[in-house]
Amino acid sequence: MSESFSGIVAIAAAPDGSPVITLNGGTGDVAIGAVNRSGDLMLLDARGNPRVVINAQNGTLVIKDESGKDSVILDARFGLLDLGGQNNEGDLRIRDSAGAFVFRFDANFAVLDIGGAGNEGDLRLRNDADAVTIHLDGGSGDIKLLGADVAEEFASASPVEPGSVLVAVGPDEVAMSTMACDRRVVGVASGAGDLRSALRLGVRPGGRRVPVAVVGRVYCKADAEHGSITLGDLLTTSPTEGHAMRADDPAAAVGAIMGKALAPLRAGRGLIPVLLALR
Repeated sequence: MSESFSGIVAIAAAPDGSPVITLNGGTGDVAIGAVNRSGDLMLLDARGNPRVVINAQNGTLVIKDESGKDSVILDARFGLLDLGGQNNEGDLRIRDSAGAFVFRFDANFAVLDIGGAGNEGDLRLRNDADAVTIHLDGGSGDIKLLGADVAEEFASASPVEPGSVLVAVGPDEVAMSTMACDRRVVGVASGAGDLRSALRLGVRPGGRRVPVAVVGRVYCKADAEHGSITLGDLLTTSPTEGHAMRADDPAAAVGAIMGKALAPLRAGRGLIPVLLALR
């Protein structure tokens, strides 16, 4: 026999009679708990074992597997979602509007799949200005980077300004160039102007480390006092500390060529864009 009620049905707790369970027919709400009495909700399986537990005091939702072990935990105190547990891996799968899985994380093998049939998978990372800085394009198979050079970090005994031409002085140490056509040249200190590294290798903590661009496009200190520089000129180290100059005789500068000028410098010293091509 069924019964129906209109209005509010309240279940009070002894001894003060305050309602701890309220069914409100007007709003369609179910309220559990009261002042000094947290309201928890447990759903049991057919064997009487709790499978879903909502703890109002801690703000947690726990879903247990058939053996009674925690399998899914949502903890509002830390904004935390835990999937899986002992003898029960936690996987995450998300479908698109056609019902196909497009995001799959397999915890057992630590594999992340993004995309699927009819729906390519992309991964985009943005900076604090909301610009995409790294884009893994599943459609084209490209890795697109906002930066312009590939740099490798080296130690340096002295401070080095971005754009400085650098030479090797040890297996893991560089210094600013100080002589013409120096075959020890290894690259340019990355980060001058508006160009930054796209990929940085050899990063390690401690000491003074300098990102040295070895491939790609950088702004480089140049000195035109040893000859005006035009677009396309091959560059080498100059006697001016940390500066490049035009290689008047490229054949004689073999082993000391560091790159090609992408802009002219008619006179004096300045920063110019350079395409690095050590040879």
